[in-house]
Amino acid sequence: MTTPIRTRAIQTAFLVFSFGCISAGVINAAGDVHLIDIDDLLHIPRVADVQLSPDGRSIAYTLATPNVDTNESESNLWIADTAAGEPKQITHTGKDRAARWSPDGQRLAFLSRREGRSQVYVLTLGAGEARAVTRFTSDVETVRWTPDGRTLIFSAVVDPECADDGCRKASIDRRGKGVRVYEHWPVRLAMSWADGMRSHVFAVRADGSAAPRDLTPGREFDVPARQSIDGSVDGNEIAVSPDSKEICFAANVGLEPSGQKFSHLFRVSLEGGAPKQMTSGDGNNRTPQYSPDGKIIAYRAQPNGQNIGGDRARLMFQDVTSGKASDRTATFDRSVSSFAWAEQGKSIYLIAENESESPLYLLTVTDGATPKVIADGFIGVCRQRHPDEQSRSRARASRHPQKPSS
Repeated sequence: MTTPIRTRAIQTAFLVFSFGCISAGVINAAGDVHLIDIDDLLHIPRVADVQLSPDGRSIAYTLATPNVDTNESESNLWIADTAAGEPKQITHTGKDRAARWSPDGQRLAFLSRREGRSQVYVLTLGAGEARAVTRFTSDVETVRWTPDGRTLIFSAVVDPECADDGCRKASIDRRGKGVRVYEHWPVRLAMSWADGMRSHVFAVRADGSAAPRDLTPGREFDVPARQSIDGSVDGNEIAVSPDSKEICFAANVGLEPSGQKFSHLFRVSLEGGAPKQMTSGDGNNRTPQYSPDGKIIAYRAQPNGQNIGGDRARLMFQDVTSGKASDRTATFDRSVSSFAWAEQGKSIYLIAENESESPLYLLTVTDGATPKVIADGFIGVCRQRHPDEQSRSRARASRHPQKPSS
């Protein structure tokens, strides 16, 4: 179902990874082939975070090269032409990752540790060096553009009681000093001690001309919602409306006796104001996506609070104006792992595990519709493009090169 240019983009991504394997020494200078050993594995470059440009002509990706001597990976940004498949390195600091195309395809926002902490940078293609947009007191974790290209939305861990950088820095400096005292559950969050810090979502002008604004000030929850196992975050937990006026995000709220946090959806204006909670109950509501016309927010819901990890994930629609929610997969006995709006918002692509495979389904946006398989095999992840790019693209899916063995 992919268009020819998207197929070439996927093929290019696999070729880039293949070139990395070859350069790692699996084939030696004499042309002899030997079995991969630990030394080969330690030197294989890792391709990650492939992003297709708005016009479909280029892909941006992160290439991480392990450095055995320093026990670290050096990551840089590359761009490959989808037609010719020719890759080109565009950053050389060894500390850059997570490139995101601007809606006009002329700029890349990305995260870099070139000055110590992970911060947001913007690179105008063909116009010199990247410039820092943030110099935040803590590490920036995720970044994305608003559809109008004027604003960048990012998340960072902060003290929720702080309203300025001075307070945030002082709070960071005193963390970890002295005795820890806990008066309520939990005392640990995933792989680290609970220290009162929270991941908040911020907005900053793409040209860096103003200080970032906390869109969730004082809130005692994490945005984006954190994974319960390893504490990681996913930028897809934050969605921007097509008119660039508000965001919808998933945040961790509430606790089970086991320490599992529930996640619910909120909306907040980019101009400020209190976030409005959209969902309730003891369960997980995640990965919101606005329809291309901005009238519906689709999201994944696992309503069973007693079995969050194993509960079937439903695809839900919520009307932005009325707040009314409906389950669009009520008769579909599979768990939706990811989804993306198709052209014009008249249907949705979704992925759901089915026996030993993970097919791509198409669900029309009508009451009573049932998802139909349109591609067999083991499909990767569906991801939404910027709403203003929907008319030029179909939902993305990357196919695993081989079916899983039985």
